[in-house]
Amino acid sequence: MLQFGQLGLGSITVLLCDADGNLFPSEEPAFVASAEVTNRFMASLGLSRRFYPEELRLATTGKNFRTTAVDLAVGGGVPVEATLAVRYPGAVTTTTDLSGGTPHMLTAARLEHWVQEEKQAVTAHAGKRLGITPWQGLAIEDSVPGAQSAVAAGLQTIGNVAFVSWGELKGLLG
Repeated sequence: MLQFGQLGLGSITVLLCDADGNLFPSEEPAFVASAEVTNRFMASLGLSRRFYPEELRLATTGKNFRTTAVDLAVGGGVPVEATLAVRYPGAVTTTTDLSGGTPHMLTAARLEHWVQEEKQAVTAHAGKRLGITPWQGLAIEDSVPGAQSAVAAGLQTIGNVAFVSWGELKGLLG
């Protein structure tokens, strides 16, 4: 077993699992926080469209926030940095210097800011809804951004971010 740090399980009262809605309804509460961030994101781009949590969940099931954000920007006619428009034929792109933070354009840096904000908002919402402090929760995450978000929220975190077969693991460990 690989162990990178000691877990202090004495204070843990809640296990937070990223179950993707397949073991229990874990997605619905997350979309309360996600809708708040999505709506602020839309406003930052000058778009008037707003989402209720359930509406956002139904519209974006199977997508992460990064994909959803680019979809919404492109769909709203917002100019996006060319590197973000690769999957979007007909997207309005810009090749101008966007380092000045020009409003109503989506750059890779701006997108990353919103992705991190959404992850942190969802994690904080879960803790608040459960009535726990960060040291009372143990997060089990299935993605690097999810694990980073849980760590940033102060939770002890287990990141199960890639499956490696036992045979492959033995080869990696020597």
